[in-house]
Amino acid sequence: TTDTGRVITAARAAGSGTLQGTLTATTANGVASFTNLSHNVATTITINFTSGSLTGTNSGNIIVSPAAFTKLQLLVPGETAAPGTGTGKSGTPNAQSVFTPFNVTVNAVDNNWNLVGSVSHTVGITTTDSTATLPANAALSAGTQSFVVTFNTNGNFTITATDVSDGTKTNNTSPSITVNAVQFTKAT
Repeated sequence: TTDTGRVITAARAAGSGTLQGTLTATTANGVASFTNLSHNVATTITINFTSGSLTGTNSGNIIVSPAAFTKLQLLVPGETAAPGTGTGKSGTPNAQSVFTPFNVTVNAVDNNWNLVGSVSHTVGITTTDSTATLPANAALSAGTQSFVVTFNTNGNFTITATDVSDGTKTNNTSPSITVNAVQFTKAT
């Protein structure tokens, strides 16, 4: 109770993502208070507290939940979800072939790209390929839905997911996807 002026440092010990806020606090009468720690990935974390030669300690499990649903996330083949990052995904779109169906995934996410599993809004898919075969609008189930898209023209096109239940939610458009002509093999 008499320890004053000792700097305590906080760091994420388990889980993924970056612990944010002021990561140091100074003791006053034996207590160091961290007042603005936050974490932008919905996961279970622990926090490690250290100070110089003192033995460090870990917190118990801290469950970080997603925030409110604010936007859609569209993932095309070659992309994977990456909550807590600037774009919410990693990877680049795989090239597709004309007339070959492929799956895209739409997720309901918060501002940090965390899946919000309670959302069941209806989603529509559009593309810049005016000849594409598009799926019917469908509701998200547990915040996610898979759709089948077929490009019918070669070139470079994007796909957009739109929340048709609530126009205030932000749409998401894929990067440009290269669509190649079908390669035919000469019959013998």
